[in-house]
Amino acid sequence: MPYVKRYARRVPSKKPDAVLRRADKHLRKLKATKNQKYVCRVQVTKEDSQVLPVKGVGFRRNACTVTNIEIGDTKNEVRAATTKFHEALHAKDIAKDGAGAITKENEIKAHYATIAFLDDWEKRDQRKDIQKWIGEEKSDERHSIQVLKAEP
Repeated sequence: MPYVKRYARRVPSKKPDAVLRRADKHLRKLKATKNQKYVCRVQVTKEDSQVLPVKGVGFRRNACTVTNIEIGDTKNEVRAATTKFHEALHAKDIAKDGAGAITKENEIKAHYATIAFLDDWEKRDQRKDIQKWIGEEKSDERHSIQVLKAEP
């Protein structure tokens, strides 16, 4: 009987920093990093994904912000990349207009821009797992828009 060499299967790490590195790789590949320059740093916590003011500076024009990514948003690289892209849009708005940029209208615009980003990604990447995750993210974004529009 011939000897068949067995190879260890490489399973990607699910640690948040590894998932964020893969998300960054996708963002670079998709040329979707232009708004990342408005983010000072990214942190992963149990709190909701959102932009946070830099301590001692606050939300100011021409200042960067901190992006907080909820631990659940590091479940896969599509969710992490989508969150980083979306929060970077908010960081750009705040850097341009200061705290006045934190509006419901800007939040809705950011969700539409995120859907456009996901549509572009969906056309470029045909892997089944990525396609599935993109579909889930687009559904979440549409739901967020409906909720925001329903609020007074």
